[in-house]
Amino acid sequence: MRFILSISIIFYTTHSIAQTERYASPNGTGNGLSYNNPTDLQTGLNSLQPGDTLWLLNGQYDGRYSVSYSGTDKSPITIQSYPEEWAILNGNVASSANAVLHVSGAYNIFRDFEITFIGDFERDESEPNFQVVNGVYHLGGYNCKFINLKIHDNPGSGFGSWKFKGASEMYGNVIYNNGYQGDTRGHGVGFYVQNIGEDIRLFKNNIVFNNFYKGFELWSAERHPTTDHIKNIDLINNTVFNSGSPALPFESKGTDNIFLGSKDSLSINRPKSINIKDNILYHNTDLTYKGSVGEGNSLRIGWNLGFTNAYPENIVVHNNLIIGRNNTFIINPTVTLNLTNNIIFGRNIYVNDDTNLNLVNTSNWTLEGNTYYTRGYPGEGHFSTNFIGNVLFLDWKNLTGLDGTSDRFSRPTFTNEEIQITQNYYDTSLFKIVILNFGGTASSIDFSNYFTGNTENYNYTVRDVENLDIVHSSGTIDPSTILSVSISLTLSFKNLLIFFLLQHLKQTIILEYF
Repeated sequence: MRFILSISIIFYTTHSIAQTERYASPNGTGNGLSYNNPTDLQTGLNSLQPGDTLWLLNGQYDGRYSVSYSGTDKSPITIQSYPEEWAILNGNVASSANAVLHVSGAYNIFRDFEITFIGDFERDESEPNFQVVNGVYHLGGYNCKFINLKIHDNPGSGFGSWKFKGASEMYGNVIYNNGYQGDTRGHGVGFYVQNIGEDIRLFKNNIVFNNFYKGFELWSAERHPTTDHIKNIDLINNTVFNSGSPALPFESKGTDNIFLGSKDSLSINRPKSINIKDNILYHNTDLTYKGSVGEGNSLRIGWNLGFTNAYPENIVVHNNLIIGRNNTFIINPTVTLNLTNNIIFGRNIYVNDDTNLNLVNTSNWTLEGNTYYTRGYPGEGHFSTNFIGNVLFLDWKNLTGLDGTSDRFSRPTFTNEEIQITQNYYDTSLFKIVILNFGGTASSIDFSNYFTGNTENYNYTVRDVENLDIVHSSGTIDPSTILSVSISLTLSFKNLLIFFLLQHLKQTIILEYF
């Protein structure tokens, strides 16, 4: 455990040499230069210079805030909850601003605080007092980092990551229950993403769920664009589930957990160079029922045939677990696709290809090492296509020359549970534990790999990501501990649980809401 502790010390020592440490509190009126003399938040934000750290003291900050000042590559600005305290930005105030936090400054680091609406507010656009307000609106400012934020219950999208922001990074954020009910569907996604630059935009180890529309939307609705700005985006080790579930008509169904596409009619703004790796995408569903279980796409590549001429290219989908309902995975016309080593479960896989383009029967697509679980009736096609019809898996392989090393099974043959453990890079005391459990029994989680060579015991707290205010369990963990967590199936056909485990280590920031 000393190794983990030393990492934390090194990280926070780096921030302790900041040019100036400033302090803000919900009711601050001071000069902001000491813990006991904090300023108000917006004044603190307006005073920041390269290398500064603004510590947010414990409490609820009522307002909508903007950050326009920039750090530098060597001296970024950091805005963060004070150690062992927790700041909540509450945007439910009278304001014309379209986001709780509007960011236009460059080289800023935002971490360890909460962005939400508290109290009563409208979530139906037909109501007279309704206002669209996003959680974070990152419109400008290159190379920012958003780390371990909790963004939820905002009447808009959780996070808008717009095109002019360079190599920004979004890591370890929990984004849920954002959006509102429109006339015909839900609105408000977890992450809305565009990128015009050549630098990679990174989304890693985030948890995104129960937003009113899609989970990740990599998209532009421009019909006649002059630039390509859906490119160079990495989605790595995220957990995205039940997108669209709070809203009609998706309620009890769902919509895309990840979607990438363009409405461009000029073939200029092609989604390209997008990596989707090591993610878990999931919709609550009956894994054994053979008939239709409604919509619930977990991954959709490309926009609908006939509505765009900007077909995606250089798309990599690797080592993901993708679970949905009828058409769990939809591939619209795509020029270059590398689909490898994924586990995909749904009624069937839908390929909506343009016969005239002859895209599938070329070397531009690589499909290998995948495991498909389809649950249709006997004789029902495993792949649904518009160029060769509904076909069984063997026919798909023979007709396309694809998936030569892939397998297909008629029903899930997973083990009783699948477990993914991720140690948080920026807070090594925090673990994300994803459990896919089909038996409803207790799940055993082995942490011995994280404690090699250590003998000390540490206290821990476990919380369910869907019930963060409630401690699921707590106790003491040692290097040989195999932690047992009981899974509670509180929803029909709910097989996925996500937990946070927090080790209470000295000199490490403790995220109080976990």
